[in-house]
Amino acid sequence: MRVPESRVHVVGDAAVRPFNHVSRGGREDAYRWNCTGVCRRTGERREVIQAHWPNTPGTR
Repeated sequence: MRVPESRVHVVGDAAVRPFNHVSRGGREDAYRWNCTGVCRRTGERREVIQAHWPNTPGTR
């Protein structure tokens, strides 16, 4: 899976990364997604605490 570049919004020890993704699955038609990932930093460790992948309206 290739994810396009996007801007990461950092607030304190949290980071939010919104991006769009297109998955084709080897076919002509595609699913389109408006994605958001939220991470938190604890010391040197970073972990995903929320991921949201809703379908874009009007796609398969």
